[in-house]
Amino acid sequence: MFRNDYVMRQIDSLVMVVSKIFFGKTTPVYERQDEINPTSGDKLHDELMDLVEINEINEAENLLFEHLGTGVEGGLSLVLDFYHRLNLLTDEQLSVGEFTRGEIDAGLRDAVELLGLSAVLENSENAI
Repeated sequence: MFRNDYVMRQIDSLVMVVSKIFFGKTTPVYERQDEINPTSGDKLHDELMDLVEINEINEAENLLFEHLGTGVEGGLSLVLDFYHRLNLLTDEQLSVGEFTRGEIDAGLRDAVELLGLSAVLENSENAI
């Protein structure tokens, strides 16, 4: 239990620092780009949230990485919002979705690295 609390705080801190650096706010919330004509990022966000809602967390993460590789609009914002929301789930909810806090941490770090922000990741860890 202590380990999960520690990992949860680490994820929160990492998300907060990266969000503050890039978006000027400490709580990442994906903001739709266009309500009338949704962007690829808007559509992906909707799909991710639908999958998380039905406990298909692994499938949601796979979909996120699939689209990150193609340069989806708002990629960093999507990543931060997605992992922040996963981190808010209880351990029981994560378990039902066959996911762990460790996977949230690893996925967040992998996604930030995939977006070419490894240096930011290293600097934010020093700030934590």
